[in-house]
Amino acid sequence: MIGRENVLKKQGVILASNHSSYWDPVILCASMWRPLHYITKSELFSTRFGRFLFTATGQIEVERGKGDHEALVNAIKALKERKAVVFFPEGTTFEGEKLGKGHTGVARVAIKAETPVVPVAIFNTWNILGKGKKFPRFLKAKVVFGEPLYFDEYYGRGDDKKATREATGKIMQKIAALLGKKYEY
Repeated sequence: MIGRENVLKKQGVILASNHSSYWDPVILCASMWRPLHYITKSELFSTRFGRFLFTATGQIEVERGKGDHEALVNAIKALKERKAVVFFPEGTTFEGEKLGKGHTGVARVAIKAETPVVPVAIFNTWNILGKGKKFPRFLKAKVVFGEPLYFDEYYGRGDDKKATREATGKIMQKIAALLGKKYEY
């Protein structure tokens, strides 16, 4: 782990990370000293066990592709309660350390909650457990936490689409830089 000190300890904070494997949440949890509350796709809540597990651990359910207002409200509430909320802004996994286009939900929440965003890069989890694989391989992963991003210039702008797109671009550019890549969207 590199830069873990960048994760603020006594206030709400958003961690925004690349997403290349279902193993990413496990690796990120193992790298932190504080509980993490993930924005989690509703499909994972569809079974009785899934609903129990994800609800009991404080995960925030989101219905993808619909601009789920309730999920954003719940994320803002968690941040106001000084929790750490994790977003995978790409919305799905991408092969290797390839970076997809960021969705604006993370920026909308950061601006409305007036909360800093810590960009995160996770390396090698695709090789540990790539899409379609059933069993993880025993390899090392690496997590790098960037410096917190503040979006004071956008606070109070509500659902301003230009502001949320600009902030999303800044978040994704920082994640890309941590990965040693360029963000091209």
